Amino acid sequence: MENDGDIHPRRRARQGDLSRTADRGSHQWHRQHPCTILDSAMATAVASRLDENTRYTTVEFKISFIRRLEPGLTVNVVGSVLNCGRRLATAEAAIQDASGRLMAHGTTTCIIL
Repeated sequence: MENDGDIHPRRRARQGDLSRTADRGSHQWHRQHPCTILDSAMATAVASRLDENTRYTTVEFKISFIRRLEPGLTVNVVGSVLNCGRRLATAEAAIQDASGRLMAHGTTTCIIL
């Protein structure tokens, strides 16, 4: 993914092509790649609300695949903070294709250490 950018104090956006290296070889594409993208988008959004030296980690996340994702598809990913407290933060992220159709989305809970 590329073009990491600020679009709002609580949101982070990226755009890029889904990697062809995630192909399993039998023309089945591994779902780990979009999960990693969504997890990273949500974590980056949470990090944007914390001090530079504050540590955090993912406690849980849920991903929903809405449409088929294929290698080479150009996508936009936006992660947003839903809540950021002293010990827990929640965030969401969505993968959209170039025309803005929702392809996958997820939510996360992070613990602030």
